[in-house]
Amino acid sequence: RGYMTLLKDAITQEVLMCPNCDISLNYHKHDNTLKCHQCDYQTKQIPKGSDNQPLKVVGSGVGTQRLQEYLEHRFPNAKVGRMDRDTTTRKHAHEKILTAFRNHEYDILVGTQMIAKGLDIPNVTLVGILNIDTALGHEDFRSVEDTFNLILQASGRSGRGEKQGEVIVQTFNVDHYAIQYAVHNQYKSFFNQEMQYRKMAQYPPYTYLISIVFSDEKESDAYRKSQDFLKHFNDENIKVLGPSFILRLRGFHRVRIILKGKNLDEMLRQVHSAYDKIDKGGIRIDVNPMTLM
Repeated sequence: RGYMTLLKDAITQEVLMCPNCDISLNYHKHDNTLKCHQCDYQTKQIPKGSDNQPLKVVGSGVGTQRLQEYLEHRFPNAKVGRMDRDTTTRKHAHEKILTAFRNHEYDILVGTQMIAKGLDIPNVTLVGILNIDTALGHEDFRSVEDTFNLILQASGRSGRGEKQGEVIVQTFNVDHYAIQYAVHNQYKSFFNQEMQYRKMAQYPPYTYLISIVFSDEKESDAYRKSQDFLKHFNDENIKVLGPSFILRLRGFHRVRIILKGKNLDEMLRQVHSAYDKIDKGGIRIDVNPMTLM
């Protein structure tokens, strides 16, 4: 989303961050606003430097707004539509944009991942997937699987009618197995290789995971909560990863513990036992989490 995904102080190269989250601010050109895509903080004020003057800011990264602008310049005779969270806030906005695209009121549709899934539009003959390395670089054991799925889903939007389709994937990791297997539609080969890595690292489906996140406005208190939990948790058959600090969100510092084991019932019993003995404020327990971001 947005126009530029990263803004920096031109002199110090310091990234402009959300005051509530450990997330960089995103520049939205249409309303000249800096926004956080986690907590929805926004401001039109450029931060001031040590001289009490607004910083000179430089931006980088390509958001959907910037891509739309580029395509309108590159293909002046084409009508370019955009579908992302910013254009779909109103009721029935999704339907209106897709109907317009089906009726060829748009020649090109730019969007976030929401346009990669489930669309059946026969006249689409080209799909471009930009910077797939962003998905591949997520610090999550499912990032490779998610990347493989995203390429397949987006690719499936092209050539659904009688006309032949084409897909272009932008990446700096051309030889990565997720990308190679996806572009060649090799499901079983990807599954076999991914399962080898999952087994070596003992990640699902070879084990169960429970994520426990402790949050507090004070960093020290978030960490203390995690320590209190561990005092009451003791099982040699359950591996404990952490506690580790993760991204601050919405003004709350967060510390996470990940439990890894093969007996889910016993893991749940131990978690409930420890949970009953501690202060329960600011604790989030996720059994078999879909993401560890």
